[in-house]
Amino acid sequence: MYKVLACPEGQKGPDIRKESAPRADSGAIVLHMRENRSHLSQEARAALAVMVVLFMATSILPLLKGVHLVPLFSIGAMAALVAGIEYHKSRRPASETLELDAARVRHCVSGGEAVVLPLATTRLAGEGSEAGGLRLFLRSGWRDVEIARCLSAEEKRSLAILLAERLRLARGERP
Repeated sequence: MYKVLACPEGQKGPDIRKESAPRADSGAIVLHMRENRSHLSQEARAALAVMVVLFMATSILPLLKGVHLVPLFSIGAMAALVAGIEYHKSRRPASETLELDAARVRHCVSGGEAVVLPLATTRLAGEGSEAGGLRLFLRSGWRDVEIARCLSAEEKRSLAILLAERLRLARGERP
């Protein structure tokens, strides 16, 4: 999921919400991208319930026949599933911030350092396909910076369109 935190006047798109951002200079565009951590849907909950019932069945039926290793495996698999869900829930979602101002492009990853590129030479490039996974890069001279790693393929496609337009506008190019 991504959100535009600041956008210059007159450059709002249909899906962009203008909000105040304390770090945005006048005319700067600030994008905040974060991994989607929405709650489990009803279908996902139903699938988990079916898995638990199957694990219980694979635990009880072999136990009645005197086989003790299968129930241990099933209980271990249920414990690993619950532990994985809890571990995923406890971690902070990955996030990135991308700032475009009059002279530079600044990219920050949560827990990492910032990369600053000159706006005049920075281009947006995409690699991969829809089936293989889309990757977005900011390229400036010899430096490549992968962006939007925490977004889904659909979000990357919509962000690429928005970002390519914003890079052109920030450099003063016409479409």
